[in-house]
Amino acid sequence: MFRFGVEGFDELLGDVLSPGTLFVIAGYPGSGKTVFAVSTCYANAVRGHRCAYVTFNEDRVKLYRFMKNFNMDLEKLESEGLFSFRKLPVVNDPEIVMNELSNVMNSVKPEVLVIDSVTPLIKAMKDRLESRAVLQNFFYELATFSKGLVILIVEKPLYGELEDLGDIEFVADVIVEFTYNITAGLLSRFLKVVKARSKHLTMVELPFAITSGKGTEMTLSPPLKAGFHCWVLSDTPP
Repeated sequence: MFRFGVEGFDELLGDVLSPGTLFVIAGYPGSGKTVFAVSTCYANAVRGHRCAYVTFNEDRVKLYRFMKNFNMDLEKLESEGLFSFRKLPVVNDPEIVMNELSNVMNSVKPEVLVIDSVTPLIKAMKDRLESRAVLQNFFYELATFSKGLVILIVEKPLYGELEDLGDIEFVADVIVEFTYNITAGLLSRFLKVVKARSKHLTMVELPFAITSGKGTEMTLSPPLKAGFHCWVLSDTPP
């Protein structure tokens, strides 16, 4: 079983990340997606589960320096063979993408794979529905056959809706959406659990903070800690 690496969230949903899980993280730029994804990657890597972080736009030096603010030494994990950073070019040919990712899987043999983000690929194939379907099926099969954890990050435009993800919304095991509000100059961050297979939930909204030295933090209220009571819409009758 894999962990989210976020105290509070692991207490609430920690048992959903079983081997073969496809986990989608969606949200606005700057909403906390990358910190959350790398936190999950890091938490599992320090437990001995190799992690590969594949990106189309992040810079290695900047990412490593940024994550040190949250006491995550990716360079140390990399030297121990537990973390691998790969930057790939954006192309509109699904065959090239699948070959590149297959090479990463074969060379690194990660148990946790983070792809940050799939949005450039989705946009590149916007008018090629068949190509997008092939790529989305590949992500699903990748999680299933690797018996690991595959994390896909999806960008949400600041003043728009999520890009059409096609069938990936239906095959994903866990979908979490990050949002934030600014009221009277104060920033409030929220995390919505849109889907969590085996938990029978359609949505849970939880506040969180990104704290220097710690990363993503969630403070669950006493009733929530005791029995995980919260406002929940369930897809099964009580």
